[in-house]
Amino acid sequence: MSKSKDIREAVQAELRFDPLVDDSDITVKNVNGDVALNGTVPSYPQYLEAAAAARRVAGVKDVQSMSPRWCRTH
Repeated sequence: MSKSKDIREAVQAELRFDPLVDDSDITVKNVNGDVALNGTVPSYPQYLEAAAAARRVAGVKDVQSMSPRWCRTH
């Protein structure tokens, strides 16, 4: 398994584990420790927590800024 895949899978696991994040519509891409999160979350606090969760993973150098359109309405 490649290091890139390891980091991507670790970020996905961290998002699944975090009770403050609904990860059902989040995809993770990793290139050499630069992680991009794409998708939608229900609220702005979840948007912030998703980025924080990704930053907690060993090997993550940067989390790409997510667009404000991340937040979906209920």
